[in-house]
Amino acid sequence: MDLPSDRGEETQERTRAAADRRHLTERALAEAVTEARSEGLGRRIVWDSKVAGFGAVVGGRTVTFVVQRRVGRRGAGRRVRRVSIGRWPSPWTVEAARAKAREALQAMDSGVDPSAVRAAEEAVSVTLGGSVEVYVDGLRKAGRSARWIEDSQRVLRRYLEDWWDRPLAGITRAEVATRHDRITREHGAVSANLCFRAFRACWSVLRKRVPEVGECPTAAITWNAQEARRDVVPPDLLPAWRERVEALEERERVLWWTIALTGLRSEDARSIQWEDLDLDRGVLRRPNPKGGRSRAFEVPVASHLLSMLRARRRSVPEGCPWVFPSVDRAGQVTHLQNLRALDLVVGRRTLPDGTQEDVLATPHVVRRTFASAAVAAGVSYPAVQALLNHAPASRDVTLRHYVRLDVEALRPEVEKVAAWVVGRMRGTLSGAAGARPYDCDQT
Repeated sequence: MDLPSDRGEETQERTRAAADRRHLTERALAEAVTEARSEGLGRRIVWDSKVAGFGAVVGGRTVTFVVQRRVGRRGAGRRVRRVSIGRWPSPWTVEAARAKAREALQAMDSGVDPSAVRAAEEAVSVTLGGSVEVYVDGLRKAGRSARWIEDSQRVLRRYLEDWWDRPLAGITRAEVATRHDRITREHGAVSANLCFRAFRACWSVLRKRVPEVGECPTAAITWNAQEARRDVVPPDLLPAWRERVEALEERERVLWWTIALTGLRSEDARSIQWEDLDLDRGVLRRPNPKGGRSRAFEVPVASHLLSMLRARRRSVPEGCPWVFPSVDRAGQVTHLQNLRALDLVVGRRTLPDGTQEDVLATPHVVRRTFASAAVAAGVSYPAVQALLNHAPASRDVTLRHYVRLDVEALRPEVEKVAAWVVGRMRGTLSGAAGARPYDCDQT
């Protein structure tokens, strides 16, 4: 532990040291314990008169050997360090502790900081599982969303379970590269990259504390190429999308319309609570979206969707907090946990092995469709970015630090998008001034 460096406190420490200095022996320590108990002296340090800096902390019940010395360069950088050796009389006798103290004091005189050495040894022995706990704790403190935290833990557990109790710093580059290749073959390129990005984040947390652990072994990985997904529901398929959505039961139907007319991520839409939704003002708040609570935002609700949500309110049992409730495996009421893709093929994509597969209308495809429709309807880029709750680029000083669009400023833009989307579904563009078809290859 670090001791106070204030000169007044140092003087007091020297006075107490001088008063409690004696030649430490087994008998002398036994007498010191008796004195502490009979005289009610409380916890005190008895310093050895034979080896300067070696002493014993005597309490009412225990005695612990310690060494104390100034460590570091001369001047303001020198700090007093006190390090414990162990308990008396077992496992440490006085003579064994004195020998250990001489070694420790000699190292401290040569500039070695035992506190730093001990901290480094403990940190380097941290297991992968322990580093994940530290990483997750940091995510919680940073206000990251529960979904982000759960996904990080899940992917590491799933693919690196057999490494969980291994010291993180003992995992080699060769092992990391081999495991990344295996996950790529068995589970896909995205899963492999996601797993080892989370691993790298855990390593980075450790390295901030102990720089000596060196470079993360993910340096040996050849990362899989990941093409950004750009699929949307093409304009000519919007009527088919509407037909399939209207055939669903009310909960899923209103949920799909919510995503289509707000551009919300699936998790943000599924987890809406009634307290987040102001049906009188037509405003929806998401308190803990992707990125955590610091990214909380509000969006206006288009009139077309607002009428559906008001009707939905009347169909949900009184007292249920969720707009789209479900029951989990434990029988507890929660929000809908999953929203399956619609049976609507919106495109084709090429897999890493060269084969092709159909692209279905997933919630995120519909979110991208909202963004593309917004551009086609003439909505400004800053407004599209605000509606999607995308953070501006770090170099975009204007959008990041100056431009703020409140809910009412965004309301006309949301109505433009709704008019464009609904107009396309009905085969008209009524109400969408300046609207034009979007090119799915350019959005």
